[in-house]
Amino acid sequence: MPFDSAAWTDWVAQLATHHWRGMAVFAGERDWGRTRLTSLSGFESRLWVTDRPPSSTHCIDPSQARQELGREYDLVVFDAFAGFDPDAFGSVSGCVRGGGLLVLLCPNLDAWPQYPDPQNRRIAVAPMAPEAVAGRYLARIARLIRQTPEIFLIAENSETRLPHLPPIGETGSVSVTDAHCLTHDQQMAVQALIHVVTGQRKKPVILTSDRGRGKSAALGIAAARLLHEGHGRILVTGPRLDGLAALFERAEYLLEGCLRQRARIRYRDSTIEFQPPDALLEAHRPADLLLVDEAAGIPLPLLEGLLRHYPRIAFASTVHGYEGTGRGFALRFERLVQTHSRGVKRFHLQTPIRWAEGDPLESLVFRMLVLDAEPQKPPTNTTAEKKIERLDRNRLALNESELRGVFGLLVLAHYRTRPFDLRQMLDGPNIDIHVLRLGGHLAGVALVAREGGLDAELTAQIAEGRRRPRGHLLPEALAIHLGIEVAPRLTCLRVMRIAIHPQAQRRGLGSELIQSLLKQPADLLGSSFSAAPQILSFWSRLGLKPARIGIKRGASSAAHSLLMLRGLSAAGKSVENQAVARLRNNLPHLLADPLRDLEAELAAALIQTSGSQPNPAWDVAELKDLRDFADGKRIYEEVMDPIYRLTLCYFSHPQATPSTIDSHQTRLLIQRVLQRRGWEQCEAGEGRDKLTTRLRKAVEALLKWQPIAR
Repeated sequence: MPFDSAAWTDWVAQLATHHWRGMAVFAGERDWGRTRLTSLSGFESRLWVTDRPPSSTHCIDPSQARQELGREYDLVVFDAFAGFDPDAFGSVSGCVRGGGLLVLLCPNLDAWPQYPDPQNRRIAVAPMAPEAVAGRYLARIARLIRQTPEIFLIAENSETRLPHLPPIGETGSVSVTDAHCLTHDQQMAVQALIHVVTGQRKKPVILTSDRGRGKSAALGIAAARLLHEGHGRILVTGPRLDGLAALFERAEYLLEGCLRQRARIRYRDSTIEFQPPDALLEAHRPADLLLVDEAAGIPLPLLEGLLRHYPRIAFASTVHGYEGTGRGFALRFERLVQTHSRGVKRFHLQTPIRWAEGDPLESLVFRMLVLDAEPQKPPTNTTAEKKIERLDRNRLALNESELRGVFGLLVLAHYRTRPFDLRQMLDGPNIDIHVLRLGGHLAGVALVAREGGLDAELTAQIAEGRRRPRGHLLPEALAIHLGIEVAPRLTCLRVMRIAIHPQAQRRGLGSELIQSLLKQPADLLGSSFSAAPQILSFWSRLGLKPARIGIKRGASSAAHSLLMLRGLSAAGKSVENQAVARLRNNLPHLLADPLRDLEAELAAALIQTSGSQPNPAWDVAELKDLRDFADGKRIYEEVMDPIYRLTLCYFSHPQATPSTIDSHQTRLLIQRVLQRRGWEQCEAGEGRDKLTTRLRKAVEALLKWQPIAR
């Protein structure tokens, strides 16, 4: 049927009545859709996400979508002709207020998968052009639009499909006695936040919710009340100051007569102040309470540092979010909290505030972006049949259950998994998906990128620093940072992600999945990840060796990136040997300069897995120096060189065992001897005399160590 304006008006009115949000799709030529949309009436506040802004309308480029988090509009138009970025689409969908509308402007649904989407430039891998990128993801979105009856579909030169609103369910609402809270959930959360300050130390609160549940507002209400009660300083942190608008706005509203600045509220002699998480750890600012909003967007090492330093702290995070949130974060963070606290209070805000329960748009966006993906539960039977296979992505894109299982595993294992990763997984021209099944159930997945194999001309341009073709991280790093110019010509398999279901872990399944890749035709197998001792150990057991460590910590991970590789062919083994030797020879100098802050356990693991340093040729005088230091007859500064060589020999020797020295001695040898930290920077809280005594005992233990004792 043709477009029915009366039906449209009636549908919009029903959404307003129920305080629900709806979704409409205008599919056809771009100018046709834009003309239709600019003529829509009845929406006071509008946002267009497009690269061709219409006049007199608030517009943003898709790349700016995250800046809109926390704002609300009656109408949001997402122009897919400017590129369908799933991250941006998810972000702005949460900006539609109850009774409002999200409109998707897109090509004809049959033609959309072939449309030259600008986002293809992010997916294409050299030498492939963006036009050659597969359209599996867009075909899936188009199929879901056709299959979803709640969507109002208006297609150019075709029939219009009227939407069907879901039935209104029974809401078991609980009375709210707090005049400033809108739901019982929010009221209980505010009480718990205040109790963090008035109750026992080291008992944090963790608030979780989906978007629109008033989580950030609860933080603001609690902060305002604590200031009223005379608690002088509330610190607030999060991934971005812009994301804390709701917190500051709510606190400002409740603190009559306060002085509001962008990142600070002053009330009488008290303050609510924002500080970035890394700044808090550097300055160790005092606080009656630290509120951490969107905790899943903050690297875990930073969260651990905050937990260590602040005895009164509360965390809030979105469960199904758009920038690194979800159950994967929850699992890792849970272990941190248990380690650094005496107990924890958890609250999940279930009741929506910005729209009514049963809102159709929320479930639609979850389905389209697979935000609520859950992995299958594999059998616990250890004798279940195992099968490893590479998936056909054409079939995977059509199998929604299998797709949700694969992506759910990745979300569970990697807490910074984003909606765009699903599009990359389906359409990336160089990506393979390998899965491990137990008894027919999905238990593990590995995403593998095929890199390298470039021609001589492009390889030379990479080595000279004139080209950085997209999609070849491993060979480019070897050529540019290590000077191994032949690397881009070799074929490389880079493991981007590997995930094993928690119920199937510690059975060696991850190792089996990686070992199956060793049979693939390639010169090199490698992986690049945020360096941590346990991850380094996993790859080391599979025969991969460290080849390069990043000098600076990553902004999103707060960790150094580590590249490990293993040669699979003669040419690959030659490259492996070159890369590993360069890191092995350079590592002592790195530890003494740019990596002086590297965690001692990680430094020790790096030295161990990088291979043996040449054993020093000890003369009688040097051995006497070492024994005299161990006996207290010499000071450290007089025998630094032999202690340095002894320490490096121990940590790099294949026969080094943890039982030779304890963990405190290990950290001291790494920090004082190899990283050349000052005494005051080693083993915080102990003076030089105690540390010197500990260092003497460590040297004594190393002198008795068998390879040296010979």
